[in-house]
Amino acid sequence: MLGKYIINDRVIFDPEERSLILTGEHIGSTSKLILHTPTSQCLALLIERHGDVLSQDELLELIWRKKGVVVSSSTVYQNISLLRRSLNQLGLYDDVIITVPRQGVTLSRHIKITLLAEQHADVRQQELLPAVAGDVAAPTGTTPISPSKGKKYLPGLIAGLSIALIMLCIGAFYLGHNNSSNYMDSYDLAPTSLSECHIYVNDNMPTGRLEYIVKNSAFDCATRPFNYVTAFAGVNRYSVISCVRDIAGARASCRSSFYLEGSK
Repeated sequence: MLGKYIINDRVIFDPEERSLILTGEHIGSTSKLILHTPTSQCLALLIERHGDVLSQDELLELIWRKKGVVVSSSTVYQNISLLRRSLNQLGLYDDVIITVPRQGVTLSRHIKITLLAEQHADVRQQELLPAVAGDVAAPTGTTPISPSKGKKYLPGLIAGLSIALIMLCIGAFYLGHNNSSNYMDSYDLAPTSLSECHIYVNDNMPTGRLEYIVKNSAFDCATRPFNYVTAFAGVNRYSVISCVRDIAGARASCRSSFYLEGSK
């Protein structure tokens, strides 16, 4: 089971969820991002080999070739670019990922990486839970409240806990609404002849079909460079969602098109 990592005491990286989450004191307008699968794997390898330079060939081999996927060398740097953009969006503006000319890329030695132990996560979750009447321990150096006095303060304690619980629910709803996972997060960036476009495809994209789609679809890379293609084996229809910005971000401004293969 992969662990979770804290980057510069600011961002928590969860390789299993492919997520980047701001820590409590840094929460802002954007608090959680979901990475595409190869982008997340790039970050996991950079953390695992922190301080080492990973060559383009190593990244291609470990992330794509060993799974039988053949991509061009530009795919590596497209994913590194997406990773840099995501880290910048969460406030890591320093040179987190450094390109070493003619060698590859590396995670800066000045970046602090801390493994988030499972027991630490459990402690933090307990700290966020409201206290329950009867389980409240008296602070050190104070006199415990007697049962008779406790009854006197019980209504106020219950009211306070109720308010706290309501605030927690409101906060959870707000964060859940704003930080829900992008439903296109399983789509992977694919190399095509349209170098000005970012083309993402679903996991079940049949081999060799993408170039047919590229040649027979109206991609407007100048105004809508982010395109998400859905196609399945045995079905002669496919759809394209074209966006002004990454669909995972705010105000992506997308439109959908449906195509029937073989029709004009």
